[in-house]
Amino acid sequence: MSTGAAMGDGVITLRDGRVLAYREYGPPEGTPLVYCHGFPGSRMEAGLAEDAAAGQGIRLIAVDRPGFGGSGYQPGRRIMDWPGDVLQLMERLELPRFGVLGVSGGAPYALACGAALPGSVARVGVVCGIGPTGSMAWRRRLSLQRAVLALSRRVPGAGRALCVAISVAVRRAPPLALGFLGASPPDRRVLADVGVRRALLRSMQEAFRAGSRGPAHDLMLLIRPWGFRSEDVSVPVHLWHGELDAVVPASATRRQERLLPRPSTHYYAGDGHYSIVLHHMGEILGALIPGRDAPRRAQGSPGT
Repeated sequence: MSTGAAMGDGVITLRDGRVLAYREYGPPEGTPLVYCHGFPGSRMEAGLAEDAAAGQGIRLIAVDRPGFGGSGYQPGRRIMDWPGDVLQLMERLELPRFGVLGVSGGAPYALACGAALPGSVARVGVVCGIGPTGSMAWRRRLSLQRAVLALSRRVPGAGRALCVAISVAVRRAPPLALGFLGASPPDRRVLADVGVRRALLRSMQEAFRAGSRGPAHDLMLLIRPWGFRSEDVSVPVHLWHGELDAVVPASATRRQERLLPRPSTHYYAGDGHYSIVLHHMGEILGALIPGRDAPRRAQGSPGT
């Protein structure tokens, strides 16, 4: 993680008149990689990967989804609308070929780009990603984040109410907002770092900058069918997951591994939902550079 300055924020106007906000990290001449943030997150979340991006020569382009941060709200949007937004941004940046990385709730958006843009997307990476709705039996193992997903699926309006509560907490009661993150022992250790907590809180605050409408809509999309099949993602995909993840268990990635046609999987026995990002982001970014391969599984990781 770095607390230094990134390349900077940018905003483009899309063809339908909406604005799309993004922030760049790493060298401007680096290998381009689009970062799809988690829930609730924003383009600021990728600041945790800034040092790793610089070290790997990655131009990391973190984009706010519609209704998050500086990106305009899109009524009725679907997950499969996202690849079109990404493509317009990359065309504006004159980057015809790029990778895509999705973290946690950003997973379906990264995979959607792989499914819809095989001519533009070189590789897709997913870190501690949520699985398709059919694999959500893990919601029974409740952490606070999983409880939010479970309640939103069953109670109409619950998702919006919960997002309103989170948006208030990030402004007025930051310790309560950070409690939404949930934590396994390895995550508690990395979250003990004041800089990490501040970075995550900053990302959450930015997520709700324009209110809770965008995040609430995003939550509904995550718990419904995504609009594409994992089997249709033809580009190479790398999956990473910590075995001690208390937010999204590794079983979500194991199911996704069985569905994807060309996955390379990497499990870490001693990591959780946040520690995997802090401990392994250099390796993760390096594996997404075309022509460079990472080992299929991390040492000591069990099979599926």
